[in-house]
Amino acid sequence: MYRFGSVELDRHGFAVFGILGIVILTACSKDPVSPKGPSAPSELVAMASSITSIRLNWTDNSADEQGFLIERSLSSEGFIQIAEVEPDVTTYTDTGLEFSRTYFYRVRAYNIEGNSDYTGTVDAVIKSGTLVGEIAVNFLAKDQNNSTVTLSSFNGKVILLTFGANG
Repeated sequence: MYRFGSVELDRHGFAVFGILGIVILTACSKDPVSPKGPSAPSELVAMASSITSIRLNWTDNSADEQGFLIERSLSSEGFIQIAEVEPDVTTYTDTGLEFSRTYFYRVRAYNIEGNSDYTGTVDAVIKSGTLVGEIAVNFLAKDQNNSTVTLSSFNGKVILLTFGANG
């Protein structure tokens, strides 16, 4: 489209174009208003949930988010998005992680108008001796030379440890 005429700003800061005697008002102003995204989530917590996964939980402070974006880093910088969850979901489990490595996380909400601020950054590491969930212990004596201890975790995985006569 070709426009002929001049461009002027009216007293409200709107651009006025004159096109062959027709005036068109645009929605521009001198101080454009930035879009408002949803309220930021808060209270992000990260905790080892197995020997290869970390579970994140946060508080949803928005009624109009379209979802949450989860980001991870191996330092406190250089975050990358690793997941997106639906609105009102306040938990995510990051799997396939390395033992003894520290992972940093942050979360933000989003909607059509933009992104919220991030939660505070938290870190978590899966360490030696990490116990997850409820564990039941059973002692089974096989004979005088050895005994068996069976540990059953809440997710149905069984760890079998066998000890000699001297324990």
